[in-house]
Amino acid sequence: MNSREQVPTFQLLTARHRLILVLLAAVLGVRTLGATPPTLVNYQGVLRSSLDAPLTGSYDMLFRFWDAPTGGVEIMIDQHAAVTGNAVTVTGGLFDALLGGGTVSDGSGPGTYTSLDALFRDHSDVWLEVRIGNETLAPRTRIQSTPYALNATNAVSAVSATSAGDSTQLAGQPASFYLDTSATAQTKLGQVVFDNASGTGMGIEATGPDGGGFFSDSDDSGYAYLGYQYIGILASGEIAGWFNGDSGSVDSEGVRGVGYGLGGIFYDGNDSGVARLGFGNYGVYASGSTTGGYFRDDNATGYAHVGRGDVGIEGYGGAAGGYFGDINSTGFAYVGVSDFGIQGYGNVAGGYFDDLNSAGWAYVGFSTYKIQGSGTVSFVQNHPTQKDRVLVYAAPEGDEVAVYTRGSGRLAAGRTEVALGDTFRHVANPDLGLTAHVTPRGGACPLYVAAVSTERMTVAADDPTCAGADFDYIVYGLRIGFEALPIVQAKTREAYLPTAATLSGIEAGQTDAVASSALARFRSAHERLTGAPADLSRGSALAAQINTGREEWLAARAQHEEQRRAARAEERETSEAPLAPLAQRSQAEREPKGGPAGRASTVETAAEFARPAGTTLVLQAAEAIETGDVVSLDPLHPGVAVRSSAPGEPLIVGCTLASGDGQVELATAGVALCRADSAVAPIEVGDLLIASTLAGHAMKHDGSLPTSAILGRAVDPLPVGAGLIRVLLGAR
Repeated sequence: MNSREQVPTFQLLTARHRLILVLLAAVLGVRTLGATPPTLVNYQGVLRSSLDAPLTGSYDMLFRFWDAPTGGVEIMIDQHAAVTGNAVTVTGGLFDALLGGGTVSDGSGPGTYTSLDALFRDHSDVWLEVRIGNETLAPRTRIQSTPYALNATNAVSAVSATSAGDSTQLAGQPASFYLDTSATAQTKLGQVVFDNASGTGMGIEATGPDGGGFFSDSDDSGYAYLGYQYIGILASGEIAGWFNGDSGSVDSEGVRGVGYGLGGIFYDGNDSGVARLGFGNYGVYASGSTTGGYFRDDNATGYAHVGRGDVGIEGYGGAAGGYFGDINSTGFAYVGVSDFGIQGYGNVAGGYFDDLNSAGWAYVGFSTYKIQGSGTVSFVQNHPTQKDRVLVYAAPEGDEVAVYTRGSGRLAAGRTEVALGDTFRHVANPDLGLTAHVTPRGGACPLYVAAVSTERMTVAADDPTCAGADFDYIVYGLRIGFEALPIVQAKTREAYLPTAATLSGIEAGQTDAVASSALARFRSAHERLTGAPADLSRGSALAAQINTGREEWLAARAQHEEQRRAARAEERETSEAPLAPLAQRSQAEREPKGGPAGRASTVETAAEFARPAGTTLVLQAAEAIETGDVVSLDPLHPGVAVRSSAPGEPLIVGCTLASGDGQVELATAGVALCRADSAVAPIEVGDLLIASTLAGHAMKHDGSLPTSAILGRAVDPLPVGAGLIRVLLGAR
């Protein structure tokens, strides 16, 4: 091979036929079985030197596949060379090479091709270019139809496939019309019906390493796991995981169940907790060994037990124990918020309370009134000596809204000026309604009020013996802004007086003590002074006039309440009737398999992003910190992490990957799942995020704070509410 004459020079099928190239694909009576065809094509040729002498030896050959006879796109390369240990052996000029059996690499064109079956699947025109040694032969050779038999492994279609005229075989349908039996994902066009009535009785019975099934819409805004760990259905949706006992439609449901009896039913492993969804007249009908229901947010800052012990709802929250509002928020109430038991708001009143068994009712935060209602305003105090009794005092009530200030003074030379309470001038009308009383101490003295305002009062005495008298005083005024409040108003509901029977019921059991009511004290004093019973006929007549129609009203009200209770009892009896027996598996079959160790929770799984060294940090936890919480450094305790809770917290570090044993592992760079809150402003993709007032959450940055306070950029949007989103940490 050292002389010029020994260097082979090749041409493709010239008149001299110095090189004969043959593509062979033998068809040897192949049976119609399901075997996969080999993915190689035999390439055979004759190699001669420039002197037309057959050559013998090992030669490097490079086979390149193109989509055009000249130019075009390079699809795939198949190298047979000594350096790769697969050079082509030539004997007496003859050689065989298996195309696709050398060192195969992807061509420079679009797509990735490293096998012949994929190449012929996607390209109808393929041209082969051969290089032997350093010489590229020309022209390229077009590959004809026989190698395209490799495309049978892809089963693109079986339009006319039948077996001995049997119309049941594929029936002229494309292969995508049918489900195959492979272990990989499958696609079926059109409706699928499962019927296993003659087997176990189950229409579908599925198992998998992560769950029995997974369903999702196209953008994963609604999805559901079935048979997941200890959970029958774990569902999430942009609107809701939704069940309905009747037909209908809702967009973006996480789960939608429709059934004649109910939308869905769920049991724990031993039936100690049961929930029916879309059942009878109920959205959710649930019972359990501890509570009827339990609800909580992701980090348990807010949760509620429903039907627990003798309590209807027992709720707790980071902001409030509970929150209730009508659909347009014209009326709403916080329960257990800050230092308040109830904080309510409404178009008519902040709250309304009614005693169904009598005539006691009250509006709270109504019109110009803090409290407006029937009955009295009273305080209660324990009796100091009778430990089974309390003292109940009623507040004074008048025909005007009054305020007062009181104190003591002393005359100097028969006259003095007293400064009234400093705030009295801010709450009392200075122009009308001021009434002052003075009472001397130590003896009778004719004192009088010479002048009075909302700021000061002048007291005087003309009798020289009273020139230095001590005195007490009280000054009443009309509360500013309430002077024109009418006493006679339009009736919105009945406001009867309590009956004698109601009052005697309260007094019952006090026979061992002196009667304490105003009536009892008046009667006793009157009889002691006059020796005769008091005449109470005028008061009784006035009370009877006010209470005209009271008994009829109470009877009608009691009848209405009884009818309502009977209707509710009938409804419960109808809707709570036992369901028809379900074809359930045995208890052993229903026990959870494998336990929670088989897979982490949804949040933890979603947070498992690949992280280069140096992008995580482990710190001590100063409080309970959950996965996804936004975390800051504690400025008073080095090496300690706290949940971020101040807007634009400058010591913000990152988001929690895992927590336990008093420590937290944080993501400080890259993409991580972080809790976010859109209460201040909706979060859009690409928004810069800072710490929020909601502990452990991030919110949209409005540009008013320095970049040192920025957590990163939002990868996902969060238009409403609070939840987990992906954040590119550290991005400015």
